Amino acid sequence: MLAGRYRLDALAGRGGTGETWLGFDRDLRRRVAVKLLRAGATLDEGVAERFRSEGEAAARLNHRNIAAVYDLGEHREARGDGSAPVRLFLVQEYLDGRDLKTLLDERPGGLPVKDVLDYMAQACDALAAAHGAGVVHGNVTPANLMLLADGTIKVCDFGTAGLTRTGFQPGTPAYLAPEQLKGWRFDYRADLYAVGATLHHLITGLTVFPADDGRVPAHSMAGGNPGPPSRLRPGAGADVDRIVAALLASEPLERPAGAAQTAAALRAAGSLSRRLPEAERIARTITDPAFRASALREIGAEAAGYDWKRAHGLLAEAERDARTVTSHSAQADVLRRIAEVVAGHDPKEAERIARTITDPPTQVWALGRMAGVVAGYDPKEAERIARAITDPAFRASALAAIGAAVARYDRKRAHTLLAEAELVAGTVGDPARRSEAMQEIAAVVYDQAEAERIARGVADPERRRWALWRAAVMTAGENPVEAERIARTITDTAIRAWALGMIGAVVAGRDRDRALKVLAKAVRVAQAQPRALESITGVMAGHDPAESARIARTWGFTAQVCRVAAVVAVYDPAEAERIARTINEPPHLAEALRRVAVTVAGYDVAEAGRIARTVGDPLFRARALREIGAVVAGHDRDRADAFLSEAADVAHGIEIPLDRARALWKIGAVVAGQDRGLGHTLFRQAEHIVRTMADPHGRQGWALRSIAEAVADHDPVEAERIARSIPDPSGQAGALAAVAAVVAR
Repeated sequence: MLAGRYRLDALAGRGGTGETWLGFDRDLRRRVAVKLLRAGATLDEGVAERFRSEGEAAARLNHRNIAAVYDLGEHREARGDGSAPVRLFLVQEYLDGRDLKTLLDERPGGLPVKDVLDYMAQACDALAAAHGAGVVHGNVTPANLMLLADGTIKVCDFGTAGLTRTGFQPGTPAYLAPEQLKGWRFDYRADLYAVGATLHHLITGLTVFPADDGRVPAHSMAGGNPGPPSRLRPGAGADVDRIVAALLASEPLERPAGAAQTAAALRAAGSLSRRLPEAERIARTITDPAFRASALREIGAEAAGYDWKRAHGLLAEAERDARTVTSHSAQADVLRRIAEVVAGHDPKEAERIARTITDPPTQVWALGRMAGVVAGYDPKEAERIARAITDPAFRASALAAIGAAVARYDRKRAHTLLAEAELVAGTVGDPARRSEAMQEIAAVVYDQAEAERIARGVADPERRRWALWRAAVMTAGENPVEAERIARTITDTAIRAWALGMIGAVVAGRDRDRALKVLAKAVRVAQAQPRALESITGVMAGHDPAESARIARTWGFTAQVCRVAAVVAVYDPAEAERIARTINEPPHLAEALRRVAVTVAGYDVAEAGRIARTVGDPLFRARALREIGAVVAGHDRDRADAFLSEAADVAHGIEIPLDRARALWKIGAVVAGQDRGLGHTLFRQAEHIVRTMADPHGRQGWALRSIAEAVADHDPVEAERIARSIPDPSGQAGALAAVAAVVAR
């Protein structure tokens, strides 16, 4: 019995934060769900206090897609040894449904794509409401999304985010944003990353990075790229690929502006664009066969996830056009790209196209990339394609890519494939290409002892150092001592220092003290290596911002001072602004203040606006106001409009015409979705500036193409007019191809 009131009836689940029980509220005579946090999570009074404050905030949330929080408190658990540890608990509404993790366990290949898009759009509605109230979830996973019988999604476990903000990682790390894995403070944008990771898992059946080992932080921080979901689930579609890629951006500022915008994008995705015939018409009017083929390929790729028969016809038409291209290199490049799209649905047809490429290097490259695409859904066919590649370096690379894909669910088979790749790589005659192939294999080998062995066998010294760098970083999550040992054997001082810095970042999410010691070692090693030191200060930003900023200022690393300011802005806008204002160079100062303002906009719009208005350079001030408007748009349309209108006013004062035009068309792209008339006014103003400006560097064509692409999302006819007005034939063809691709989305 908790607090003399809540009876625990049955254990429903156990996870990183503790246990979930089905219970009964004896006072109000109703069923409830109780989250009983593990004892270790309550030892830090700061964690407990944050849990209480955020739990109280979560209890004030009232939204149809949020599981209501009823109560939170403390329970003393008397034990036989006389101790009585305190455990925090949270009581929320009882939900008669099934969580999405359970559904996924029953369908390991992924849930129906349209269902997933609907579920996650509802989850984003809930997150938008929470973020608007200043509440961050911090642990969005399939297990925390409950599906009710009527199709409603409920987001559970609001109020536990406080446990993560001091470095304690709940749940499966595979869903946590890089800043969480590093143990940094985080904001609502971490929830957006988690939405992307959850989307990827629900659609493909696989987590973004392997979730059953300690290497998730290393994958995330070493630049691991999960690839588009459509590689593993061809029916996902190109629009889903774009949404997931944006949500999984490693830098928080590069993710979508908010959960509301993400919900809208998810609802618009999952079906063939009604504007596809218009896109096809524009593409077929392009006179240059290379650009026409490229445009048709883009449209075919958009259609492929929803209507393969129609997509196949478009890709066949693109292939016919490509074969009329007189430049052999241009023809080979277009055919390779067509083959890659076809490979997601018909590997034999893709292989036929690739084998007709007359340029030998491009042909084997195309076959290798095809094998990597096919490996996501048909590894046996991918192996056949790879083994048919005559060039041993490309064959080894293809086998390594297949091995990496297979390792997610069959490590024994992956080991066999990677061993075969190593044998093939050993037969490459050119030492440089042999070293490159061995480095690729070492990068994807699952067993870290094997990875180190292969890395040490790389003949080229520079490639060997980088192979050892990756082996050290990937080992850090499971064995930081061993990772440090590998790092210390790297002969290049800068690479050794950077390896130690990355090890510190990987370890930080679980052991901050150890991480700081490793980072201190990295700084000592890097003292004479400015590039390495610059990277390490970026890693340190979330753990010791004062020292990171001091080192960055001492060495003149203004970009890293900007980074430190943006990291601190998540929780202390005044200190972030102070750090930013220590920068002396006006452009870097303006960029730092912009980043601080946009970060602060997630929880204090008035303060964000104040900071943005102090930016001296109107180019950066207009951008800051535009980006704040985009962040606010999800929950306060009127306020967003005011920021966007102010941004446009500031943009008109930008001195350089091209910069002024660019600021206006970017603001127009944000505004046009809500106010088409105002958006078009801004587009026209930008176009007029571009057409009347002096153009000694030949940038007018590029600028008009950029405006046409921005307009195409809202008015294809107007976008086509702008593209056709570009006097250079090649520039015009490229612009029309770009417009057609945008219209097809």
